[in-house]
Amino acid sequence: MRNALALEVALNVQQELESRWDEADRLRRLQVDRARYESELARRRFLRVDPDNRLVAASLEAEWNSKLHALSEAEQNYERQCQADQLRISTVQREQVLTLATNFPKLWNDPSTADRERKRMVRLLIEDVTIRKGEQVQLDVRFRGGMSKTLILPRPLSYCESHIQNPAMVAEMDHLLDDYNYADVARILNEKGFKTGDGLPLRSPAVGYVRKAY
Repeated sequence: MRNALALEVALNVQQELESRWDEADRLRRLQVDRARYESELARRRFLRVDPDNRLVAASLEAEWNSKLHALSEAEQNYERQCQADQLRISTVQREQVLTLATNFPKLWNDPSTADRERKRMVRLLIEDVTIRKGEQVQLDVRFRGGMSKTLILPRPLSYCESHIQNPAMVAEMDHLLDDYNYADVARILNEKGFKTGDGLPLRSPAVGYVRKAY
């Protein structure tokens, strides 16, 4: 399954590259069309000129020749770029991309792979994720291409569950809160050597958090 998913990523990357090449091809064709249009305008202006007006006719003929030259260059550039693009998406390159796909786990775990690239890989790989929270967390992952997978994960602990407070401190705090404000309770508990669940000295906000939690 891992190789299949990596293959899915590789194919999506290839499709994205081909889409970019198609867009570049469209822009180059627009340049050729523009050059052809300007050449046609120059031709029409030259044909409409009075032959007896030799100076103007010579100027318009020179402009027409210039536009024809620009058109020829645009067409040649278009052909060169088309050939280059065809080489890029050749069979050899496709095989290289698919071979690279089998190294997807290695690429993902490579320390030199930036987080933004990992995010891009995930976007290419996953269509959507549905999360259901109960006693456990269920993740329904739908991959591009139709494949799906369900993951069952333990429910994450709440803040209080992951930062268990000293029962003796909680009991002492409960007693002190009958007569003292948060700041005084924190001072007294610190003097008695109590710490928060994180091992930090108590302050007023921490007393408030513990009071609400317990």
